[in-house]
Amino acid sequence: MNYQVISIVPTVYQLNSVSRLMGGYEMWGGGRYGFSRSFDTEDEAIQWMLERNDFLWELDYLTLEEYKENIESINTQQTMTYDAAYAKCERL
Repeated sequence: MNYQVISIVPTVYQLNSVSRLMGGYEMWGGGRYGFSRSFDTEDEAIQWMLERNDFLWELDYLTLEEYKENIESINTQQTMTYDAAYAKCERL
């Protein structure tokens, strides 16, 4: 796997945000929580982010403005947000 989409939150208070954004969470030590997903290509990672954004929109977790902002951010900066969680695509 050459790319990952990763989200890290600093406290337990953001667990719901990272779980909804990424589809799960894990305790990563030091009081941090997060989740990551691995992909073979950047295109696969970006596609997953776009699909996850659609999923959040369909469940009414995002406003139309947030949905559109995420699409723009995914396509230009390979990042997206939900509530208090932030995810980014990284090359490993």
